[in-house]
Amino acid sequence: MHRQMLGLQWRSRLQRIVGALMLGLWAGACAPTVQSNVEIFHALPSDYVGESITILASDEKEARSLEFKSYAERLAGKLQEVGFRVVGETEGPRFVAFLGYAIGKGQQITRSYSIPNIGVTGYSSSQTYGTVHNYGGYGTYSGTTTYTPQYGVTGYSTGTTTETVYPRAVVIHIYEVNWSDIENSPQVYSLTIGSSGGCGILSQVIDEMLEAGFQGFPGESGSARKARVDSNANC
Repeated sequence: MHRQMLGLQWRSRLQRIVGALMLGLWAGACAPTVQSNVEIFHALPSDYVGESITILASDEKEARSLEFKSYAERLAGKLQEVGFRVVGETEGPRFVAFLGYAIGKGQQITRSYSIPNIGVTGYSSSQTYGTVHNYGGYGTYSGTTTYTPQYGVTGYSTGTTTETVYPRAVVIHIYEVNWSDIENSPQVYSLTIGSSGGCGILSQVIDEMLEAGFQGFPGESGSARKARVDSNANC
C-alpha cells in the first residue's frame, strides 16, 4: 500500500492537526471527561458490515512498537463494534485501516476568573428589647435593638489559575483495496479526532477519543462535531 508515500502524507497531516490545535488550544475538560473535535469524510459502501479489514501503521518502524500494537487493538475493538471483521494483513482483506496518532508539547494556559466577595448588604428586620424604670413619678427607659443582617455579594475580586494543556490527535483512514491495482485503491473513510486537555499521556485518553470518533458510525460525510466522553484517565 505504498507505506513510504502514505507515511509522509500521514506525518504531514498529523503535524498540521497538532499545529492547529496548538494555535487554538482550549482548556479541555479535566477528568472525568474528555472533549474531542471530530471530523468525518466518507464514501463507505453500505455493504461493509461483515467485511474483512486489517489495521496498519503508515510507518514500518512504528508498526513494530508496543504502543502501536496497543492502540491497534483498541481500534480493532471499535471496528468490530460497528460491524467489520478484523483480520491479519496476509488474509487479503477487503479494507485496510491506517492508524496515526500524535501528542504535542504541553502549553501553559492562564485563565482569569471572578471570586465573589460575601458580606452584609443590608438588614432585613430589627427587634428592640428594653426596660422602663419609674422613680417618683419620673420614668426612664433603657433598651437594646438587635438588627438582622442580610448577606450577599458585595463585589468581586480576580483570581487566576494556570494549567498545562496538551494537543492530541488520532487519524484513521480506510481504503477499499483494489488488489489488481493497489496504487489506485480508493479511500472510503477519513476520521480525524482532535482533543486537548491536561492529560499528556495519550494512552490514558485514546479510548475516550475513539469512543467520540465512532459515535454514530459512519456518520455524515463532511460533518464536524464536538463530543464529550466520561473518562477514568490516570494522568
